[in-house]
Amino acid sequence: MYYYRIFFFVLLSNCFFIESNAQKSSALEKEFAELSIYAEQGNYKAGYFYSTKIKSTLIKKPCNELDLLRSNCYIAYFADKLDNAQEVDKTLLEINKKLPALLDINNRDKIALTFGAYCEFYFQRGVYTITDSIYTTLKQTIKQLSPFDRSLIEYYHLEALFNKGFLNKVSDQSSLQIATLASKLSSDSVYISKDSYKQKKLTPGQKLLRENLLARYILLKGRTQLANGFSDSTISYLKDQFPFLQKEVKGREGYTATVHYLIGTSNLENKDFSKAESEFKMASGLAQRFYLPHAPRQIDIERGLVKSLVAQRKGEEATYYRNDIKIKIYGYYSKNNLAYLTNGYTDIEDEVINKELMNAENMLRTFLSVPALPKQHSIRYKYLITLFELLVNQQKYESADS
Repeated sequence: MYYYRIFFFVLLSNCFFIESNAQKSSALEKEFAELSIYAEQGNYKAGYFYSTKIKSTLIKKPCNELDLLRSNCYIAYFADKLDNAQEVDKTLLEINKKLPALLDINNRDKIALTFGAYCEFYFQRGVYTITDSIYTTLKQTIKQLSPFDRSLIEYYHLEALFNKGFLNKVSDQSSLQIATLASKLSSDSVYISKDSYKQKKLTPGQKLLRENLLARYILLKGRTQLANGFSDSTISYLKDQFPFLQKEVKGREGYTATVHYLIGTSNLENKDFSKAESEFKMASGLAQRFYLPHAPRQIDIERGLVKSLVAQRKGEEATYYRNDIKIKIYGYYSKNNLAYLTNGYTDIEDEVINKELMNAENMLRTFLSVPALPKQHSIRYKYLITLFELLVNQQKYESADS
């Protein structure tokens, strides 16, 4: 009887230990989910604070390498948004050391989410080749993951391809993913044990993850159609998808705001400026419920609104929104911040329109020399292209070649 008691006590202890680990894992995933929302909303200061807090908790005792890698990816992301270059450089060294852990199939339930956090850092810089190389390395591992995790990794791969200009491939693949995810919102193959998956009814949390990923694919499909020049098709497609985004994806006004933003941009392409204005104003109202005032999506919406107003010669209202953009950006960032500095790009455009080409050239060169601008960044490429075109227009061919 004594030995039975010992056995029962050990078994009970193990059960409590397993439950405790599961609870800790669930709590950690909630914290990571919160970081993801901070990133999307533009709450960079809170995100940086909490990501460093998560990391400090993880390193106090043995932890999963991918948890540490994901926390570092978020730290790098938020630090980069806040122009903390030293923190970014230091954290990138730690990230590169931990990257091989992505290939460990024993981490299968964390691979996709960690890869996503890694991509978010580079995508906000406009760098896509680095994540593509990791995707290629992961190909054999991806085959062993659950259908949802494969779809999540594929989303980031297609996002990179979209920004590299492979629009037809992105359109075709996103359509396939949309059909697949839409058919698995009630039940899906869920990992059970080693190399074993089982079709199970989804929990509310699992369903929410799939709905959110489906929404992101729908928006990617819409962006791809717009980038391909099919503005009418974009409007029609997004209006068809709107009921799902509005009703099924609970509490995510960010998605519906983006739909109105894309429809507004399509109307701009069609030179239907009155409809564009209406869509941008609807987008702005929804965005204010989800994004912080300085968040990139908020600013994009207002810039689109300014364009629609200028096209209708509503100069006074356009000036109001221009000033509103400045207040939102300048109220959050420091004067040396990249987002603060890039808001001056519209001033450069105005100089070009007014034929003040030398002033525009000097402003471009000044911006390209700021310490906050990384060597590899989409904003650098944008300004370099503008400078090149400006130099060619001034017939400064030698300077343009250099």
